[in-house]
Formats: sequence, structure tokens, C-alpha cells
Amino acid sequence: MLASDVSQSSQFQAGSSGSVAQMLIAMGHVTGTPQVTMRLYADNSDTLGSQIDSYYVTTVNTGSFGAGTEVITRDVSDAGWTVTAVQNYWLMAQSATDTWLAWNFSTDDGVYGRAVINNSGSPGYFDGVGLAIRLEAVPEPASMIALGAGLLAVARRRRKAKANHSDSRLPELTRVQGVFRL
Repeated sequence: MLASDVSQSSQFQAGSSGSVAQMLIAMGHVTGTPQVTMRLYADNSDTLGSQIDSYYVTTVNTGSFGAGTEVITRDVSDAGWTVTAVQNYWLMAQSATDTWLAWNFSTDDGVYGRAVINNSGSPGYFDGVGLAIRLEAVPEPASMIALGAGLLAVARRRRKAKANHSDSRLPELTRVQGVFRL
């Protein structure tokens, strides 16, 4: 539950390397301004590390907590977040000062590390019921260029091999008195 001057974060491990293009968060609005700021932090031995960046998310539907948690999808490609495979990170949700929000409640019985910062103090850590986090990573441009170059090389090699192979299968024609013979 996010309330005035309370931030809550959850640790996760990146499944692949690349730029984060999309964020799916389950957010429920209880009262106050329906907005939240999401922050990405590095991991520091299973504790909150340094902040990498933040992203302002708006349009949390008002009154959605009583009706269940709303899943919000946001394109965050312009935020410039990048993650590295199998590294741990923390995603933090921070509400406006007059707001109570509930986010990422899950019923999968998983236990993940979470941190809560109250009144801008130091984070307190606890384990609890798992939170649902999904960030979609897009492969970095260098990987895509290398993959594309490799595919072009394979296509060129196949075309060249096919041309050489098809030339060797053609019989030679000889012309004898105006008639072609094999």
C-alpha cells in the first residue's frame, strides 16, 4: 500500500539484456491524486542500491482499488532504462503526497524482497507475498546489428553456393554442324 510519503519497491532479476521498452504494473487507486512515479534502482547485495532513473506514470483510474487492481501498460522506451540479464534490480513506486495506491499484489505465494521508505527515511526491508513485475526489454542496437550482419552473410553464402552448385550440374553444349549436342 502506498500512502503519503511512503514508497514501496520490489526486487527483480532481469531475464535478458537490453533497453526497457514497456512496463506492466498492477495499480489500484484508493484516494488522492491518481498518479505514481516509478523508479529503477540498482541492487546492492539484496538491498536498495543507487537510483538509475525515474519515470512519471499518470492516469491510474480513480476508485480502481475497490474493483480490483488495474493492470497498466506504459511505453517507457523514452526513459532510456537498460538492464543486464541475470542482474538484480529494484522497481520503486512512489505516490503523490496526498495519495493512497495499492500496487502489484500477487497471489502466487512467492516470496520476494521488498523495501519501504517512509517519510523519506532509510529503507526498511521485509519479505512477503510475491509482487508481479514485468518489464519488457528490447535487445540493444549492437546485438541487432551483429545478428543482421550474420544473417546477411549466411544468405550471401547460400546464394553463392547455390550459384556454384547449379553451374556444375549443367551439361556442356557443343555445336556440331548447326545442331547442339550434349
